[in-house]
Amino acid sequence: MHFLLNKYAIAMFVLAVAFSFLARHMTGLSHAVAACFVVAFALSVGTLVATFYSEAFMRHHDIRVTY
Repeated sequence: MHFLLNKYAIAMFVLAVAFSFLARHMTGLSHAVAACFVVAFALSVGTLVATFYSEAFMRHHDIRVTY
């Protein structure tokens, strides 16, 4: 859950999506919309990869499961 509910990743994703919707109607900001898509996509992929490999992360850093 640490990787899924990271407040910084959620904030970056919301800001990227919000700016993308706002900039879509303004001329000359097409590159900014593309950059927002890349940021949102990278955060989504990073969250999914971190979720699937969380056990490897725990083994690498010698973290014990306490539940």
